[in-house]
Amino acid sequence: MSYPYDRNSQQPPFGQPNMGFGNQFGQQPDRPSPPRATRPRQSDQGSHHGNYHVQPTGSPGPGPFASNVGGGGGGSGSSGGSSGRFHHQQPAQPPMPPRRMRATRTTSEDFALTNYVLGTHQDFPNNTRYILVDNRFVFSIRYDDNFEPGYLGFSGLQRKWANLALNQEIEVQQFDPSMDGPQSFLYTVEVEVSLFAKNAEFRGEFDARHMSQQFIQVFNNQVLSGGQALVMDFQNTRLLLFIKGAELVGMDAVQNGMRAPDGQELNATPGYRGVLTQQTQIQFTKATDSNIRLVGAAR
Repeated sequence: MSYPYDRNSQQPPFGQPNMGFGNQFGQQPDRPSPPRATRPRQSDQGSHHGNYHVQPTGSPGPGPFASNVGGGGGGSGSSGGSSGRFHHQQPAQPPMPPRRMRATRTTSEDFALTNYVLGTHQDFPNNTRYILVDNRFVFSIRYDDNFEPGYLGFSGLQRKWANLALNQEIEVQQFDPSMDGPQSFLYTVEVEVSLFAKNAEFRGEFDARHMSQQFIQVFNNQVLSGGQALVMDFQNTRLLLFIKGAELVGMDAVQNGMRAPDGQELNATPGYRGVLTQQTQIQFTKATDSNIRLVGAAR
């Protein structure tokens, strides 16, 4: 597979060319921005916009993810090879109208490591698991009803990825992964690994199989997107994880253990974002500017 997200690329698919990272809670360098989602016209039969193949969406309304990430339908995976570009299906009309909120800090460093944003049930229905910010950025959400209504708590990395300033007004709405199309689960995801502290001395090695197990345990059922940065503590070392690319499959493949029926080859489509599952294959690669060593087969 070939993926377009490269921290050192001079021509990233979106935004600014600087793909590096700084301190999670300090100033962050510029990050690329996903394409703004716009609903296609009824007459659209599929068109190309930049690096994205836009397909007409289905009928509006909430899908299976509104209350349960594992529930509902989802079409079968369609074939498609990787062209080195993410194929992005435009979401249908969201199940609730967007509302204006403000961005603030999350409550603790420990919570920031979960990769969730923090909100309150006063602002969202109880079944809301994912939110769409400024019609571009998808986050998984958890709740603390002592949190200030009208605000969402983001980590430093999350604010940098979504280009958010503290107290900035943002547009927020519920998000259902099925709005991106029937293939909304991560079959494979390529993750670039480096040390969070860039100047840290490290001479050890990491077992990619154990890293994969912990990655899935920490981020399971979250929506992950190309160009997104995560932080994970592994073997007493803080790692920076950069999502470089992904392949997607449908609900039927997930329910069948990521296998196609009748022994047929499972078709996966290059995609921009999807839901991480227990069956997702994690492919770790070492950042070129990192001195860590990866051993073992990545899952």
